[in-house]
Amino acid sequence: MWFETKRALLRHLGKNENDNKLVDRLILRGDVYMEDGMYYIVDKDAIIEGLRERVSELEGKITLMKESNWDLEEAKIQWEYWEKECKRYWRLSLNVIDICYNKFKQLLGSRFQESKEDFKEWVIEMAKEMDKGKEKSE
Repeated sequence: MWFETKRALLRHLGKNENDNKLVDRLILRGDVYMEDGMYYIVDKDAIIEGLRERVSELEGKITLMKESNWDLEEAKIQWEYWEKECKRYWRLSLNVIDICYNKFKQLLGSRFQESKEDFKEWVIEMAKEMDKGKEKSE
């Protein structure tokens, strides 16, 4: 509700229409506010209801944030696990290459002239090419 004058506001409240100081006290208490030369009665019940709605909305957002935070933690744990597994398989692959190199060197002797690093690079490149071929066929 709005009023153009203090007198109209006081009349609405059933108070003495000449008690302008009462309006000033109401403004100081927050029961009335003045905007653009008009006096407005503050509807505290509506403000409280609006704040309750806002609180419940924020509680819902907090719940979603907790759930997404849990999802993030779960994803981090999964990522750490798969990173560890990837490193483990990489080490195993390098060990297999070393074993193959040593066996070839043992079987072929001086006829096998390739260095261990060149052999590793060659095997890795061959494996990459095979993997690309499998990706294309899928």
